[in-house]
Order: sequence, then structure tokens, then C-alpha cells
Amino acid sequence: MISENEYKTAAILINCDPQAVKSVTDVESHNRGFVAPNKPLILFEGHIFWRQLKKRGIDPLKYVKNNEDILYVKWTKQYYKGGIKEYDRLNKAIKINKDAALASASYGLFQLMGFNYQTCGCSSVDEFVTKNSQSEAQQLLLFCAFLKKNKWDIYLHNKDWANFAKHYNGPLYAQNNYDKKLEMAYNKNIKKM
Repeated sequence: MISENEYKTAAILINCDPQAVKSVTDVESHNRGFVAPNKPLILFEGHIFWRQLKKRGIDPLKYVKNNEDILYVKWTKQYYKGGIKEYDRLNKAIKINKDAALASASYGLFQLMGFNYQTCGCSSVDEFVTKNSQSEAQQLLLFCAFLKKNKWDIYLHNKDWANFAKHYNGPLYAQNNYDKKLEMAYNKNIKKM
């Protein structure tokens, strides 16, 4: 669990209110960075795996048979297993290509995708996964690096939930009321002070 001091340090790093950072953990992961010791919360994305294989010059069509639950062209939540069972899907993908597989999952409290490892200040996706596996405090530092590199920290500073949601969660954020959930979480956190 992230301490108040760690939230305050993060808030200084990205120049925002600690409650704004807390609102992201509330919405992204319900404040749960791990599913087991050294196993960060993950969600494996088969459509990303498809792209990551292609990016590495590997034809995903050769691997689809018996891998339909980890390899598909368009996003779907049909194959999500949730919790520790997502590691079954990840491990199955690792057998095809480790780097592409690790780059195709989101990790930890902030559900940052593995392919963002460089934006988070890591030299490899392995380093990114290792850091996510160490602690929630390390996940928080990766999140801060990610926001600063993308210059999205301004949206948390300004409590501009719509722009934060659009950039962090994608252009379809409104379908899930992501911005409204962030604002509600922020208001709830402010009341707890």
C-alpha cells in the first residue's frame, strides 16, 4: 500500500494535489497493485499482442490456432480472466515471444502498458516488469515518469479530468465515464482529509 508520504512525494514530482494521484489509483485498480507476492495486477491484451508480434516481424496468423484467447485483431474483453488468472494468458503468450507478450499487458496500480517501458524511464520491458513487481511505491514512480514524459501531469495539476482521461485512457474514455469516475474519486478523497 502506498503511504501518505509516498503520495505527497509523487504529487511534488508531478506538481499536483496528492488526492488527484489517489483518484487515479482508485479508478484504475481500486488501490490494488498486486494479486500475489511479486505479481503485480495485470491485464493481458490480445489485440496489443497481435500488434507487438507484427512490430517484431512475426506473423501472428501463424500462432492463432489454439491461441484465440491471447491473439486477436480487435480489442475485446471476452477473454479476460481477471486477477491471478491473467498470468495464465500472459505465460501462454510468453511461449510465443517473451518481449511481445510482456509489452502486451498492463501492470500495477496504474495499469501502464508494457510497451510504454521507455516512456517510464526503463531500458527494457523486462526492467519495467521487474520494477512493477517490486512494490506499489515503485509503480507510483513509474506512473510519475510516464506522466512527466508525456506532459500529462498538467491535467492532474489542473484537475482537468476529461483531458487526463482522454490522454491516459484513450479517446473512448467517455463511454466508461472515466473522467466522471476520476472526479468522483477525487471528491471522495478530499472529503476524507
